[in-house]
This record gives sequence, structure tokens and C-alpha cells, in this order.
Amino acid sequence: MHITFPEWFDDLAEFEAENKGCLLDFPLCINGQNFVFTFYDLCRLNQTRADESDSVGFLKNEAVVVLQAVNRANITRFVQAFFQIE
Repeated sequence: MHITFPEWFDDLAEFEAENKGCLLDFPLCINGQNFVFTFYDLCRLNQTRADESDSVGFLKNEAVVVLQAVNRANITRFVQAFFQIE
């Protein structure tokens, strides 16, 4: 299994994502294939859902993944489980 995170996703970016509770349109290269996910923690997802559903009546986003905390370790665990990679 090979997961490539974007070059810009350094320790500071990870810290900011975990504190914000989201990574929007986050690119990952998994075993040579490119994917884009949006990662939220549950608290931030609820805030976003409330804000967007008030204005348009729904939350529209593709490939939303809810994590306990938005960080590299949880993203890696998600990829391993979702793609059943060991």
C-alpha cells in the first residue's frame, strides 16, 4: 500500500486541519490512483450542515468522510479500511 499526501500537508497544515475539523477537497494518491475526499470531524460537519442547510436546504459535497479527528493517522486508517489494504 502506498498513500501519497500532498507536499503542502506538513505538520502545520495537519495541526490546522485537526483544529478546524475539516480538510476540503483533499487530494490523495493511493496506489498510483488519484482521489479527492473531504474530511470532517463530527462537530465541524454538524456546524457546516447547519450553516449550509439553512441557506440552501441541503449539504452538497462528494466523498465526505467523517473522522474522529482530522489528522494523518486517521486519514491513513480510513484509506486502509476503505480500500481494504494491509
